[in-house]
Amino acid sequence: MIKNIFAESGAKKTIKQLTIESCIRVHAEAVLKAPFRYGQLRNSLMWKISDGKGGFNQAGGESAPSDQELTSIPKKDEGYVGTNSSYAHHLEFGTKYMAAQPYLRPAADAVKGAKANEIMRKWGQKAMKEEFEKRKVKVKKSG
Repeated sequence: MIKNIFAESGAKKTIKQLTIESCIRVHAEAVLKAPFRYGQLRNSLMWKISDGKGGFNQAGGESAPSDQELTSIPKKDEGYVGTNSSYAHHLEFGTKYMAAQPYLRPAADAVKGAKANEIMRKWGQKAMKEEFEKRKVKVKKSG
């Protein structure tokens, strides 16, 4: 079996970048769709990927304070968007006293579909180009 290290490396980078980009987009949509009264729910929304990187609030990739991070750990090539707020699930799904005000599920739905193709085109080409440039430099140095 012939292993194409160049393609494998590029694919891994692309998957990671797609995961990050998707988390950022879902997070941004969720912040826009979250019910707003005092802003606590919106401010508690964050995202995280399997290597521990994540974003908090609307800081564009800034790490969450360690006492406020998402406690669940995503599996390889997965990312989570959520909150550590104790009442968030009541808003998302409702209670017998209150109608649901979903924000996370609609946010994920908004990012699915054609937008995912846009992400793939953007990050796929970029990751492959970066990998190709790195390998080109290595070949020149060794030759």
